[in-house]
Amino acid sequence: MKRILTALVLTAISFSSCSNPPAPPPPAPTITTVTATAAATTLNANATTALTATVTGTGAFGTGVNWSIVSGGGALSATTGASVTFTAPSLNASSVTVIRAASVQDPSKSATVKLGINPSPTVSAVTVTASRVALRESDSTTLTADVTGTGNFNPGVTWSLDPDAVGTLSSTTGNTATYQAPKSSTGRIVRVTATSAQDVSVKRTILVSVNPRQSSMSGGPAHSLALKNDGTLLAWGNNLDGQLGDGTTTNSSTPVAVSSANNIVAVAAGAFHSLALKSDGTLLAWGYNGHGSLGDGTFTSSSKPVAVISASNIVAISAFGHSVALKSDGTVLTWGFNQDGQLGDGTTTNRSTPSVVSSINNVVAIAAGSTHTLVLKSDGTLLSWGTNSLGQLGDGNIPGRFTPGPVSNVTDIVAIAAGRGHSLAIRSDGTLLS
Repeated sequence: MKRILTALVLTAISFSSCSNPPAPPPPAPTITTVTATAAATTLNANATTALTATVTGTGAFGTGVNWSIVSGGGALSATTGASVTFTAPSLNASSVTVIRAASVQDPSKSATVKLGINPSPTVSAVTVTASRVALRESDSTTLTADVTGTGNFNPGVTWSLDPDAVGTLSSTTGNTATYQAPKSSTGRIVRVTATSAQDVSVKRTILVSVNPRQSSMSGGPAHSLALKNDGTLLAWGNNLDGQLGDGTTTNSSTPVAVSSANNIVAVAAGAFHSLALKSDGTLLAWGYNGHGSLGDGTFTSSSKPVAVISASNIVAISAFGHSVALKSDGTVLTWGFNQDGQLGDGTTTNRSTPSVVSSINNVVAIAAGSTHTLVLKSDGTLLSWGTNSLGQLGDGNIPGRFTPGPVSNVTDIVAIAAGRGHSLAIRSDGTLLS
């Protein structure tokens, strides 16, 4: 009986031992996936973004990654670590940078992220507008600058006046500034420049005329105009074509009031017509119009002022048989008598509406002669066109020309005038050329 019990106990012990085998060893660590993300996927040039990598797997796997730039430009703050910073390159054109995050434990497991790089910020243009471009003494105008460009460009500007300019600016920075005309002036064209704060090679200059508040006068061959302090006009002399502007064609040996002319800042008496510049930069004209010199789109004379069409932002005027106007952007308008090519449009056809003289800019002063036109550029040089029978174009040739050409061997000019058959210019040293 004992032997049977002993055998049963041994069998039970042996069975118990077989039902609890040892635990298997743990599995080898394995990398399953790597993911990579960017805080921003589109960057401006030189901008930064944070990159983050996440590693998943089984077992006691390593979470480290190696970072590298596969294609494109830019720089990484580090080549290892769960998070790094990417800095976009300075580019002149848009591009894409591809960045790879690979598992340190298993480099075959990796992820990429694509980053779009915008072009470098670039300023393309500066434009300037003025609330008024024709001022009298002590008047002011608000100047506004607008900057255009690409990328995250700087929209700021700096303001400046030419060294010999009169008046003052309220500020040299900011996109708006106020120009204040001086309390007294003999009449000036002032150049105000707005320069990009980011790229000083990009700038824009606007012209503002400062007209004397004291009575200003202009005389034609047979009539005279006088500007009063209150901006109204007086006229006297020959009135056969209505050039006195009083609504009649009666000559007057004493001053008469020009009808409906107010807020005038400058006047110009032509041969048989008159021009007046208003403080808002628009023009009035009256008198003989058989050649279209009034600029109202007709060839009908008027004894009262009419509006010159398509003329705005005017800062200076001049007249003879034709009319010339200078705009605040430095371009020139002409209209009227053109038998000698004095309109500068390449023809000898009279024109009743203003048109820009092509291929000239940066003009700061104008002068209408009897059969020619003279303009002064900002660099102190001169252009002329029209008849040259008396050498009034100053180019050394007798034949005239119907489009602008340079006046020979003149520099540093600051003022000009034109007459029936000659031209005059004053140099910056005070000498006179004729």
